Amino acid sequence: MQPPHPPSFRSPDRLPLQQSPFYGRALRLLGAEVRQVSLQDGGRCWGQALLLRRGWRGLGVTACLRGPLWQGDPSPELRAGLLAGLRRETGLLLIQPEGADTPTQGLPLAGGRDLAILPLRDPVAQRRAFNRSWRNHLCRGETSGLGIESLNPAAEDLDWILAADRRQQHQKGYRALPARFVFAWAAANPGAMRLYRARAGRDVVAAALFLLHRPWASYHIAVSLPAARNMEAHRLILWHAMQELRSEGCDTLDLGVAEASNPGLAAFKRDTGARLETSGRSVLVLPPRRGRPAFLLGPLRGRPGTGSR
Repeated sequence: MQPPHPPSFRSPDRLPLQQSPFYGRALRLLGAEVRQVSLQDGGRCWGQALLLRRGWRGLGVTACLRGPLWQGDPSPELRAGLLAGLRRETGLLLIQPEGADTPTQGLPLAGGRDLAILPLRDPVAQRRAFNRSWRNHLCRGETSGLGIESLNPAAEDLDWILAADRRQQHQKGYRALPARFVFAWAAANPGAMRLYRARAGRDVVAAALFLLHRPWASYHIAVSLPAARNMEAHRLILWHAMQELRSEGCDTLDLGVAEASNPGLAAFKRDTGARLETSGRSVLVLPPRRGRPAFLLGPLRGRPGTGSR
């Protein structure tokens, strides 16, 4: 296995979840202050960022999650200058970079994370990319008798998976985005969500929810009953999702964090053939001594409720 590596510079329409207009629209529907900025120098755009204002009045911080996303190949000095200009415009600025590059003019808060990013291919190539053990477990799931259904879910279709996810968070001691974010995403981005359910007879025994921000999709929630685990329900769901999402215009599936602290989950994601990308450390960007200006283009384009791209 190759070590994790930073992602390449991304074009403006290839955005991770937290930098996508879809994410911005959902947060704005929840009342958050969200802005889209363009980082320019010398008449050229070198990057972009979706910014989320957190806090109360003058005590807040502006967060840039998995960004900024740089275009072209700006030098470290140019990136530092653009971030300094952005810091002057926003006040206290928290950066959680998408790539391994971390601003030097900042106070480190947390280390980077390994993320599993899966290219979506034709079915033959996709299956060939699986680790042999992952593929063998999938074959077992295909003979388990489970039925997989795909839904563009209505609100009532989400009740089972959201309730199961709340129980799972409590049992395993972690926190995730709240259920209200899922409902806001659905309202702000019609058609940009897929729910897959595995049924044993009439009973739902596992489910997974995907958020679509084409040409990417993100693996958002996955839950299962104990009885479903020996039936390889999640592998079967994920295999169906890979094929359907690719047919609907997605070419990349973000499987989320894949870290050594949870080796079983990390192996499950890595063995799909996903590449590991290392995010940068979270830092607070310090007040600049000098820097280049960042041109703010105003609020995020697209009103809440507009459709997906």
